[in-house]
Amino acid sequence: MARRLADESRFLGPARICGRLYRIYTPDSFAYPGLVPDETGAPLIGDLLALTDPAATLDWLDTYEEAGPAFPEPQEYRRVLLPVTTDKETRRAWVYIYCWQVEETMQISSGDWLSRA
Repeated sequence: MARRLADESRFLGPARICGRLYRIYTPDSFAYPGLVPDETGAPLIGDLLALTDPAATLDWLDTYEEAGPAFPEPQEYRRVLLPVTTDKETRRAWVYIYCWQVEETMQISSGDWLSRA
């Protein structure tokens, strides 16, 4: 999916959003990120992308994340427009936020999924 997303977008640069980032585990110990927005939270690091065909890409991303009206509640993720900050500006971008319960011990203190700290 990462390769497909890269093929269907243009990298605009790093961006930050305030919140908390969690390491979510599946029963087989596979881990993936869960973002919980919080204006008082630490700045979280991510990538800002410009989608070449937003409607088509967001459609398959929603399916991948099992988000939107086609999926039963309670959904694990929800796609929302939120302000993100780059080195040059603040703009609104689509973000998948995590909606299920989290344990504080799962929080990634660095705010950067790739650093895993």
